[in-house]
Amino acid sequence: MPRYKGIIKDDELKDLLVYLKVLMGFINIDDSIAMKGYLIAKNLGCFGCHGDYGLGGMPNPNSLKGYIPGWDDEHFDKLVKNDDELREWILKGKINRLKFINFVMERQVIKMPAYEGYITEDELNALIYYIKWIRDKVKSL
Repeated sequence: MPRYKGIIKDDELKDLLVYLKVLMGFINIDDSIAMKGYLIAKNLGCFGCHGDYGLGGMPNPNSLKGYIPGWDDEHFDKLVKNDDELREWILKGKINRLKFINFVMERQVIKMPAYEGYITEDELNALIYYIKWIRDKVKSL
C-alpha cells in the first residue's frame, strides 16, 4: 500500500477512518437513550438519506453541496444553532431563520420531510439526543 503522508489531509484521514468504522460496524451505541434515538431514526428512514448512523448521505442534485450531509457535517453547527432549531428542522423540514438555505432546499431533488404529526415528543427528544451523541462519538474517534 502506498504511503499517503503529505498527500491526504488530517481531516480527510479522520473522515476515512470514521467511514471505515461505520462500514465495519465498529460504532457501538452504548447509551440506552442514544440507542432509542438510533432506532427511531432507522424506523423513520433517516439513514436512507443521511447515511449509516446519520454520518454521510447520498447525492442530492441541486442542493448546496450536491449531497445530503451527515449529522457530523462540518457545517452542522453553522446551520443548527441549538436544540430548538434542530427540533424545528425535524418537525417542519426547515429552519425559518435560514431563508436562503430554505430557498435552495426547495429546488433540490430530495427534500427534508417534515415529521410534525408523525413523531411524538418523546421520540423527538430521543432522536435529538442521538444526533448529538453520534456527533460527539465521531469527534472522539
